[in-house]
Amino acid sequence: MDAITALSASFNEKFDTLTIALTELRSTMTSITERVTTIEEATTNQETRLTCVEKQCAELLDECKRLKDKCNDLESRSRRNNIRLIGVAEKEENGRPTEFIAKLLPKLLGPENFSKPIQIDRAHRALRRPSDDRPRAFVIRVHHYQTKELIMKLAREKSLEYNGRRVHIFPDLTSDVLKQRYRFAELKKKCKNLGVKYGFRFPSTFIVTAKEGETKTFETPEEAGKYLSRVVDNWPVD
Repeated sequence: MDAITALSASFNEKFDTLTIALTELRSTMTSITERVTTIEEATTNQETRLTCVEKQCAELLDECKRLKDKCNDLESRSRRNNIRLIGVAEKEENGRPTEFIAKLLPKLLGPENFSKPIQIDRAHRALRRPSDDRPRAFVIRVHHYQTKELIMKLAREKSLEYNGRRVHIFPDLTSDVLKQRYRFAELKKKCKNLGVKYGFRFPSTFIVTAKEGETKTFETPEEAGKYLSRVVDNWPVD
């Protein structure tokens, strides 16, 4: 009986220890469950907020693109009467660029092409450090748009020189438009080498006349390259 009593006491002691351990485990599990529930609620809340932020971000990106396109369009419109004259040596204007350009353009393009003096609103050198090896371009605003278009037409038809140096006249385009057109730089070089007539429609639509007077327009250099490789003899393939 003594042995049975001792064994019972030992069992009771162990059961008490086990009960305490189970109680502590139950308490720990309850705490963990509460923490997991809190984390799940926080995660759900964060996912909801993230969804809202992503939606707002997408809307802001669309708005930013719309505003950027609008700003670029407004800047382009503000430059529609502008041209750039490249190749005139530094200090030729003697500090009076507007008067100098007003007299220079008829000399370059032929005074017989203009029924009256060219009216220049203003002209200045491009805003970078001057260099004798690479003179800065003139940025010129022509008063009348029709005169500006006539100047560009004559510049495309003539080879221009001033004081023994080649000069060039280009439209004054924004940096975004220039980047878009730069994608066609390699195609322009190939067209020029093969005598293929090409140009651009604002802002960056590439226009070529390569087959029996047929004019085609392209938005990407890949499309233009595929077409030209089919219709132009000896078109170089990279």
